[in-house]
Amino acid sequence: MVPFGRVEAMVRQLTHDVRNRLSGMQLQAAYAAELLSDPEDAAEAVRELKRLRGLIEDYAKTLPRFSARFRVAVPERVRYPVKMLVEDFRERLARTQPDFAPQVMWTEEWADEAVEVDPEMIFAALGEFFQNAAHFQEAGAPVLARATTDAGRFCVTLCERKTALSSAPDTWGAEPLVSTREGGYGIGLFHARRLLAAHGGGVEFTHDPASAHLTTRVFLPLAP
Repeated sequence: MVPFGRVEAMVRQLTHDVRNRLSGMQLQAAYAAELLSDPEDAAEAVRELKRLRGLIEDYAKTLPRFSARFRVAVPERVRYPVKMLVEDFRERLARTQPDFAPQVMWTEEWADEAVEVDPEMIFAALGEFFQNAAHFQEAGAPVLARATTDAGRFCVTLCERKTALSSAPDTWGAEPLVSTREGGYGIGLFHARRLLAAHGGGVEFTHDPASAHLTTRVFLPLAP
């Protein structure tokens, strides 16, 4: 059972975020309406209305993504070569996190092996860990990503510089609605863990205070 206080905090944060988005849209609409009152500003008004439409479309996508984090469907597994999975994920990362993706330094070591996964579910899970790395990235510190296969597992390992942690990393995402991120809902890493577990995989966090490095190891079983 999730403590009611966590649910209350999540609803309060969600309400705050929705209100801010709607207020922004209202201001955009008011500005467009003001421009429309003068025929000479009609072209600028059209541009502002297009921006408003973009805001609405973007937020319309955000809410379904949020609600999707509260359930895990039965994976529709396909045999997916490891090489292709990594390539496809890196392309997706470049689209979804264009500012962060170029800062990730990849190394890859595997044989001609495959996993049996639901690609969308695995991409969503991996995306959460990379998004977390982007949010908490220390200034000027690169993020190293290593894709490997070993001992019957496919692993994606992230290595980040972390001088200090606000909580024990092995608890991250272990319970829902617990977040160390300001304005966070505390559901992203929890959902990622559930997606991996549905495939027989998981995640391990290790922090070495001496070298100030955090290692995140996401793993999946290799296909037989």
